[in-house]
Amino acid sequence: MTVSGLAYTDVVRYLHIDPVDVTAAEQVLLTAYLDAAKSYAKDYTGQDIEALDEIGDVMAVAVLCLAADMYTNRDMVTGGTKGTVNTNRTVESILNMHVVNLVPKAPEAGVATEEPTGKGWIN
Repeated sequence: MTVSGLAYTDVVRYLHIDPVDVTAAEQVLLTAYLDAAKSYAKDYTGQDIEALDEIGDVMAVAVLCLAADMYTNRDMVTGGTKGTVNTNRTVESILNMHVVNLVPKAPEAGVATEEPTGKGWIN
């Protein structure tokens, strides 16, 4: 089993869903979750799909697990106990891998800018 060879039907089997019960809309959703899980695995490991395929079954199962988690836990925030909030760690991890707005901008060469405020450069 390889990551590139996975299809939405593999996610259906992994989730123990009867294929007869999968609607066209769910097929689109499951395909999107699988594509997102593959992308997450590539971004997280820094490897392309061919390298993930070489890892073998263990990586394919990890991708299936991610896709299943995305299907099962569709909310970003869930209520915790005694007023605590639980965030979806998978979604949080995906977003954190692509954050660019926390990096302060450096001044461009030859462009007058304000002095740093201690919180980074402001333009």
